[in-house]
Amino acid sequence: MLTKESWKIREPEDFDPYGSQVVVFVGPPGAGKTTTLMKWAGNLAVPGGDRQQKLQLATIDQFHLANRHHLENFSSLLGVPFQATQDPQELRELVESLPMGGILLIDTEGGGRCDSTRLAAQRQFLEAAPFAHKTFLTVSAITQLEVLRDTLVAYREWPLDGVIVTNLDQANSLDVIHTFLVESNLPVVAVTDGQRIHKDFHWGPAMLLDRRESAYQ
Repeated sequence: MLTKESWKIREPEDFDPYGSQVVVFVGPPGAGKTTTLMKWAGNLAVPGGDRQQKLQLATIDQFHLANRHHLENFSSLLGVPFQATQDPQELRELVESLPMGGILLIDTEGGGRCDSTRLAAQRQFLEAAPFAHKTFLTVSAITQLEVLRDTLVAYREWPLDGVIVTNLDQANSLDVIHTFLVESNLPVVAVTDGQRIHKDFHWGPAMLLDRRESAYQ
């Protein structure tokens, strides 16, 4: 039976999803950044709980209005603040206003290898509002390997802290995503395998490893 060691999947080190932090979600269009952010938030915020009072959502995506509306509506349902930041100064002020122990999840426009200009603009936006944060690359398990490799090239200038794998339930084989994870050497922060907010979101690579092991039994 395969193990975490034999499959060469890295786990995040010293990462506490419930701790005070700012998280930026990046990745190509269609990978599931916005949906993953909502699942991440839904698994952090328990109605009436302490983390709900300290959680905030934001976006720097000024082009995909539908995604912004989804986030705004979801924030309202979740009972947490949401802000669409228009410039780095506004984003910096938002980060500085976080309460003690606060968590801020930030959506981005994203892009692929052919979107170098747009990606550079997004990176400059974040760099112009300097603050400590984690940047996680969101990729779909049903994406072709060459596209995944192109995505990694597109984000080579970004300080990536880990990867989030989406659409695991739709993958007929895990060979492609396995190869990508080994080549990228990025730790797996979370995995999604369905549409349900709470039940289809899993911290770390355990779900991915379980699926891989099941395929070889």
